[in-house]
Amino acid sequence: MTVPVYAYVLFQAFQSYEQFMSLIGLVLLIVISCMMSKFPSKIKLWPLINGLWLQFVMALVVLKWEPGKEFLNMIMLKTVGFLNYAQNGTHYVYGFVANPPDICGMDAPYAFTSLPVITFFGALCNVLYYWGIMQWLLIRLATVFQVTLGTTTAESLNAISSSFLGPTEASVFVSKALPTMTQSEIVSTMTAGYAMISSSLFTVYINFGACPLYLIAANVMSAPAVLVISKLIYPETRPKKDSKKFNFPRPPESSVLESLCNGATASVPIIASILVNLIVSVALIVLIDNSIRWLGGLVGHPEISFNQLMSWMFYPFAYILGVVSSSEQTANVAKLIGLKTVLNEFYAYQQMQEMLLNNEITGRSQLIAVFALCGYSNFSQIGSQIGIFGALCPSRQRNFVKAAVISMIAGEIACFMTAAIAGIILGDVPGCSPSTASESCFKV
Repeated sequence: MTVPVYAYVLFQAFQSYEQFMSLIGLVLLIVISCMMSKFPSKIKLWPLINGLWLQFVMALVVLKWEPGKEFLNMIMLKTVGFLNYAQNGTHYVYGFVANPPDICGMDAPYAFTSLPVITFFGALCNVLYYWGIMQWLLIRLATVFQVTLGTTTAESLNAISSSFLGPTEASVFVSKALPTMTQSEIVSTMTAGYAMISSSLFTVYINFGACPLYLIAANVMSAPAVLVISKLIYPETRPKKDSKKFNFPRPPESSVLESLCNGATASVPIIASILVNLIVSVALIVLIDNSIRWLGGLVGHPEISFNQLMSWMFYPFAYILGVVSSSEQTANVAKLIGLKTVLNEFYAYQQMQEMLLNNEITGRSQLIAVFALCGYSNFSQIGSQIGIFGALCPSRQRNFVKAAVISMIAGEIACFMTAAIAGIILGDVPGCSPSTASESCFKV
């Protein structure tokens, strides 16, 4: 099965120059990872070959195969529709603020519309965990990675849990394994925290214009990508005897109602973190932008801005990922990648929404951007990762600090890898539109 899949992927790569460049980008990302490797002589080729094969199969099934696309689209639409029931509770609590009249330019704030979905999602996931459904599903999916990639139970479970739930929730699942993890396992576990996003944010980013199919495909494909890249950058040097049976932490709740309430309450810090980080990020962007323009004006170049610098800095990455139709398209995607890396993916997806509304990026550029942005790999997340893992296992704090930066870089490369693979499989594709105000809105 491996050879036919690789042959078909190569066939797809030669369909256009854009797709071929994505293949070149994928190869370069692997080479860069090998050059950064802590122990190059310990790199094993079999996990790399099988890990790429898994990603190719996932991409072909959900992006190229029509029944797979239709099934995943149906699942996403049903899921988004189900999560939208949260709007009923939101409108009841916030009233007019969350449901303003149809006046042009008067949109409801994100804090009172999209973000409450996270509360609903967190409560439902906690109930599924209480019933044991979540554990049953995740352990079986993790077994696939154990068999194909040769990774341990804990890091395999962490990778698959991060893609379906979110990195924070996944780290809690494997907390009991942290004290005995090798440094290589710690790097792969922390890398998952940078390379994926929480599923509770899907509805928010779909409203920003991220295609539902691309968003879920990016998160799922990142699971094997995390293990591939982390094992290239920090190969295992001290393999340990792996337990085939993983014991999940017991649910602390004594009833379904308590589980529902605890799950909802646990989402409050997440929402608060998103809000305060967004406020600081936008303020920081304006501050840096004005400072750069002022400094540029001193040397006769007031047109230089923060976004311009991001475009220049990440232009090579956007190009090798397959955005080569025009320099303007490449610069726009580079700008989004830069904003995601320096600030966060939330702000980057918001900026993508503005670009879509202004017709500044095409369907293929949007495809690459959605995949490349789908992860928490930014500098501000380094402190969060150290804090999360340090709280779960204080005795390994030094190991977490040592792994934090290299894991962030690995997470960024993993996001780029999924974007490159999507760029190989798909050529010119239609884009998705963000949610906008009604055309019949009342103009004041």
